[in-house]
Amino acid sequence: MERIYYKSKWRYEDLQDKKVQFTLTTQKLSVKGFGVFQVHVRGELVSIDIVVRDQKNEAEHIHHQLYETSLADKIERHPDQSVADFRLLG
Repeated sequence: MERIYYKSKWRYEDLQDKKVQFTLTTQKLSVKGFGVFQVHVRGELVSIDIVVRDQKNEAEHIHHQLYETSLADKIERHPDQSVADFRLLG
């Protein structure tokens, strides 16, 4: 799968390794949970993943790549910092 880079208000330093609570919904699927941001940088552009550790097998990780700038723009600081650093509802 080709990595997609885009402009975002968020920088590597803002998100890298920070905990995120997320809900991602499409017409066919809804995924929610907690993960950690992994940010890839190419010049002024970023590509953002959410990495989720499999609860049954800690060696396995699931990556949710944010393909669209519109999803990255929905990242916000979590109102309850004791829950997570950020949240994403998209």
